[in-house]
Amino acid sequence: SELYSASGSEIMGIVALYAADARSILVIGHNPGAEEIVRRLAGREIRLKTSNVAVFETDGERGPDDAPLEGLRLLDVFGPPA
Repeated sequence: SELYSASGSEIMGIVALYAADARSILVIGHNPGAEEIVRRLAGREIRLKTSNVAVFETDGERGPDDAPLEGLRLLDVFGPPA
């Protein structure tokens, strides 16, 4: 319920709580927050349409305490056929 209408910053904060102890994290959310966090993590403009999925990978190194999601790399954005 915390993610339903969360901003990108709120989503980032929630995910950061679990980043140190998780091998994988799945976030299901809504725009504009979902698109905002994907754009921030990818470091470039990303458009998410309904049912799109963005997949990130880490090099296995944990970011600093103030930026635990630093170093994620966008692998792909995909969704249902148009």
